[in-house]
Amino acid sequence: MVDTKDSEIIYESMEQTPEYQEVLEATVKALVNHPSDVVVQRTLDEMGVLIRVKVNPQDMGLIIGRKGDIVRSLRTIVKMIGLKHHARVNLKVEEPSLLDRNRSTSDKIISDLKVEN
Repeated sequence: MVDTKDSEIIYESMEQTPEYQEVLEATVKALVNHPSDVVVQRTLDEMGVLIRVKVNPQDMGLIIGRKGDIVRSLRTIVKMIGLKHHARVNLKVEEPSLLDRNRSTSDKIISDLKVEN
């Protein structure tokens, strides 16, 4: 991303992981029940930086929160850290596909059956 501040041009490299991405990934992993399923991807375009977060379908409610409170807070934190680094950062939580939701439900049923045996 290219941003100008005090006539200085700042380029964000895709090779380095920015602080806001590391903070977001650590926070999301701390909130969910399936931290190994957390995927955080970053893309750059003319609008700024887009961070996409994908979690296990069973963890969607934990990330969104009641009335969207948690995801709103995560967006605020990421945006503020991004501003510190002169980057316009947006956060999108990817909705699980129908296939992911069905697979997650069937995996839970199977694991519940194994526990009962």
